[in-house]
Amino acid sequence: MLSDDEAEWFNIVRLVTIGIIAHDIVWQSLSVVAGLLISKIIGRAIPFWVRWAGWTTAIIVAMRWPVGRRYGDRLNNDTILPRNYTNSIVILLAVIWIGAAAYGFASSRRSL
Repeated sequence: MLSDDEAEWFNIVRLVTIGIIAHDIVWQSLSVVAGLLISKIIGRAIPFWVRWAGWTTAIIVAMRWPVGRRYGDRLNNDTILPRNYTNSIVILLAVIWIGAAAYGFASSRRSL
């Protein structure tokens, strides 16, 4: 884009700005609504470590969904998506939840 003489910078900046604002409005609204619904369903305060692990899981799954579904995979190009991303996501989520549970266990033991 830097070397393109026909690039219209105002339109590019406008498109990126609108995209960022719309993205933030959508995801923030969904996050707040999801948090309120979960709190209403459970009926009590959710411990910090569960909230942290849940939101971290949601972010990782949202970011890795296209890669895990292999969008963009090309049959004639071996360098596109060469790894098994589904297994790595599962391992990463297991590490996150085990770490969060260990934190929750340690913090509950400290308060006793």
